[in-house]
Amino acid sequence: MKRLARTVPVAIAALAVSNVGQWPSGAANHSASSCSPISDIYTASIAQLQACGLTEVSLSSTTAMPGGGASYNYALSDGQTYSVVKPPAGFNPLTASADEDAAYGVPPAPSPQSASYANWQALADGDYASVPERPYLIVAAQPISQPQPSAGLSGSSTIDNSSSVWAGHSEEGSGWTEDEVAYFEPALGVTHCSNPQVSFWTGIGDQSNALGQTGTASGEDGGLLHQVWFENLPAGAAFPGVTAPANDYVIDTVQYDGSNSWTYTVNINNQNHVFRGTGDYDGSIVEASPERPDGAPLMNFRSVEMYAAVGRDLSPMTDQTEWAMTGYATTSAISDGIFTVTQNDCDG
Repeated sequence: MKRLARTVPVAIAALAVSNVGQWPSGAANHSASSCSPISDIYTASIAQLQACGLTEVSLSSTTAMPGGGASYNYALSDGQTYSVVKPPAGFNPLTASADEDAAYGVPPAPSPQSASYANWQALADGDYASVPERPYLIVAAQPISQPQPSAGLSGSSTIDNSSSVWAGHSEEGSGWTEDEVAYFEPALGVTHCSNPQVSFWTGIGDQSNALGQTGTASGEDGGLLHQVWFENLPAGAAFPGVTAPANDYVIDTVQYDGSNSWTYTVNINNQNHVFRGTGDYDGSIVEASPERPDGAPLMNFRSVEMYAAVGRDLSPMTDQTEWAMTGYATTSAISDGIFTVTQNDCDG
């Protein structure tokens, strides 16, 4: 994995398997929910899915795409659409047309001198995996991301903001159309709390009802361990059935294509998975964050080093707004787009 030296320091491999230490004593256990672990959400019954806050959205259409690919489209009840994209066999972004590259989520190349160039190479040179066509898509009944007060995001550079659900960094501006985060999917540690969860993601939007995001999520409920997801608020997260195994290198990319259309690419060890969504756009902020979805106890991810890049040139995210998940996780300062988030406790 020679590209890591160009993006995230090799020391990240040690972080992915190092323990923070013993859990604080006296923390209360959370009661178990009615959701039972599911080994494969695509073979689960409707009752099992509903108990875990998940639902099936039926395939509504299949659309032909440039070069011979296809888009499997799922219409949500609020009028939004989620799509799973199947690139054509042998798709090669380096020889494809500009229209084909855009259709399959290949971002424009940054400068070869950019810190993000190696990650772009992983997207451009990687295999474009085919997620199988399914008669339905599993979608969470509620959004995976928890809105935060917008007042906390405005103004000039602000460090050490407290959040009940987020850690990581965000950067303000205007007209953001692309962001990216890279990390090793954490090997999850033992926790004393029942039903903990964690999600690592990147997104563009205002955290209220105009946000496109993608990442990986784990939680004891529903057996959703290391599952890829994407989401356009206010709709819930879609789980296409792709797994990012622990310790694998993950690059999550979000692109706003215009006209309320979004493209998401999740690269897992040089395997690209492409998804699309529709939803409102607010390009005033970009984020790179671990989160405890739905305010659940925080799963023990120990320490994770992340690399965040923003804009069409995939420049490293700057030191603008730093979030600490109060009582749960701390965030380091960011340097050349790199920062570390460290788990403290699952109960805060």
